[in-house]
Amino acid sequence: MALKSAQDHSLAEFLTASDRALLWLSYIHLTEFDELPSSLYDPAESGPGRLVCTKSFQLPWTTQQDISTPPDMLVALFKDAIHQCSEESVPDSERTLACLPLYTNLVLLYKMLQRYEEGVALCVSLLEFFPDSCTLRDALADLHISGGNSEQAVSMWLNALADCPHNAQVFYHCCRFLMAQDKSNAIPPLFRGFILSLCEDEQSQKTPVDVLRHFLGFSTPELLNGPIIRTDLEEQLSQQTSFLHLLHCRWMWLHGSEEEAIEAFERALGSVLQLEDLHTLWMDYLQFSCSPQTLSVARKLFPDLVHRCLSTLPSRLELPFNPAQFWSCYDFHNKVVSLYLRGVPLSQRALVLERLRNAMPNNTELGLRLLHQELLEGNMEQLKFQARMLTGNTPRCLSSWRIAIAVERELKERGQMRLLYQQALQNLPLCAALWKDRLLFEAMEGGASDRLRRLVDCCQQAGVNLSIRGVDL
Repeated sequence: MALKSAQDHSLAEFLTASDRALLWLSYIHLTEFDELPSSLYDPAESGPGRLVCTKSFQLPWTTQQDISTPPDMLVALFKDAIHQCSEESVPDSERTLACLPLYTNLVLLYKMLQRYEEGVALCVSLLEFFPDSCTLRDALADLHISGGNSEQAVSMWLNALADCPHNAQVFYHCCRFLMAQDKSNAIPPLFRGFILSLCEDEQSQKTPVDVLRHFLGFSTPELLNGPIIRTDLEEQLSQQTSFLHLLHCRWMWLHGSEEEAIEAFERALGSVLQLEDLHTLWMDYLQFSCSPQTLSVARKLFPDLVHRCLSTLPSRLELPFNPAQFWSCYDFHNKVVSLYLRGVPLSQRALVLERLRNAMPNNTELGLRLLHQELLEGNMEQLKFQARMLTGNTPRCLSSWRIAIAVERELKERGQMRLLYQQALQNLPLCAALWKDRLLFEAMEGGASDRLRRLVDCCQQAGVNLSIRGVDL
């Protein structure tokens, strides 16, 4: 109703184009998965509350079987959303930028449906407006590879270097792609050409990595005197320092010694970086440290490096539209934990997760992951203890209460189940699903009709309307 009102005007008309696109994307998520996207909300808060994040998100499709809506209807829904979010009064580039989250998710849909040609055509048309968009180029390369045409993906990235000269971000993403495709041998000539294209003397015999280190403030074996970087590029490159650091780290990863690579990463961590670039740098550093080609030094430092990353990265972020309030976001921290656990034996994962959870007690998703691991290992008593701990730390998280109740059901502790239901509803009085579970539990236990009636009265007093199939409330 907010998106398309029957009257002349809808509520969506009062939103910016980018906010309308986010609203449409949320509606599509609701249509597909019967719930709003979790990325918009604090995982510790299952009750009604404000949005904590207004960043775009990717719909969680992994295979074609995940798609529940008829494909043609879903594509039409995306196209309708793009049309509704396109303001004719603004230039084409601004209009496309506002709808970019919708476009990228439509590209993902085409990939899931194996309609690669349509996805490629859409990406190519969007790149006319944003030739330096690494998000679009990554999506286009993924489409080519999924369609069995990896060489076309390589050609696309090489063409990107010609389309976006002197762009450190595009060159970094190109190098990262080539490394992922085991084509690292193609990087040295490209690296030399890119670095020397930034110099006053493009035919210089200076080593490209020395030029880059000089620009980043490293001491070089041979003092580089005089102007090196082209004057017309100095301002542009000063805004790309973070990606020049990332390029330097990648080069040392490939061609430097282990000590030189560590020095490059540590130097980059000491520079001023935006949070997103800091996340990229840390992930590169951690992947380098646990990669098979690294020797003993980096691999021994890996656990300490993980803990340092987790303890130094900020987790308190401002709420959108209210910079005076904050919330705890552990999305990147949990990606680091996933990377760390790959090298941890299965028998030790619960202990590692418990230690990490103790270091990040407000990390709700990590707490839920610990419970899942305890369940996999069959540690029911430990699972019961950890679930009780989590409900105490996050009393408004529905998942923690449901797990705690499920454990008591498994242990056949009916009295404890009833107590947990009471405590859960005290903290989440507007949760209809929880009220239904409680009523069905009492009915299955053969509860007296007056007890069921009292529960229904309490539910209605809280303002929650229930409808359970086969049960007249």
